[in-house]
Amino acid sequence: MLSVAPRHADLVGVNFTIKGGALGTNLASGTAEAMRERVGWVREAAGTRFPELELNLTSQAVVTDDRAAVAARFAGRFGLPIDEAPASPLILVGSVEQIGEDLQARREAYGFSYIVFTGHEAALAPLVARLSGT
Repeated sequence: MLSVAPRHADLVGVNFTIKGGALGTNLASGTAEAMRERVGWVREAAGTRFPELELNLTSQAVVTDDRAAVAARFAGRFGLPIDEAPASPLILVGSVEQIGEDLQARREAYGFSYIVFTGHEAALAPLVARLSGT
């Protein structure tokens, strides 16, 4: 899909590998390195259309004061190396301010501008408003 969608769609979702539903999710395919590779595939397939595309991502979000502990739980649950979990674009963990900084850094690094949050949506509402300019 990442080689077809960029040639025809205006919005391209770049996520982890799903095999057989949510229980078959391979979040290890969502490391920072793997996501750079995926965005590269999109960039290559889109060619001159790439600047026109909007890249979408779904991220697990947890607002917490103990960023390291929550990231470690994600690493264990999804098979990510513990040192790579906090950098995965699929995981947003920390204070609202840290999550905002991570979102902006990931937009610059990967081009993601359409993020779907799962978890802690109410706590992130002020951040969403601030980032969207509303």
